[in-house]
Amino acid sequence: MAENYLRQFASKEDVDKTFGLYDKHGEFFIGDSPVKIESDDIIVKDKKCQGTPGLWELLIMKEPDKSIYNREDFRNYAEILRHINAMKHNHDPKSNKPKSSKSQKYKEIIRPIWDIVSQ
Repeated sequence: MAENYLRQFASKEDVDKTFGLYDKHGEFFIGDSPVKIESDDIIVKDKKCQGTPGLWELLIMKEPDKSIYNREDFRNYAEILRHINAMKHNHDPKSNKPKSSKSQKYKEIIRPIWDIVSQ
């Protein structure tokens, strides 16, 4: 499963590098943190999440398919973003300013997460 999503990442079509994985010197990152991939699972800052199709959809795609991810995938994605300051401007943990975008993913997924986390 991880391999299929990473192939899409490699093709660079429909891939979200703002709030998802990106390649930096041959290593995957999200926010300011390196990402380890074990089988299909994702490890970020010693937090391991089960690599479900839904979580991979949220991590990789610019426009995640709502029929693929569920509430648990959404919660895991939100926790990853919160844990690594991926939603904060310049990934600065002290910042109260969100990183923003005009994308569908930002409006439907990221902004609602920010609204919950920043309360």
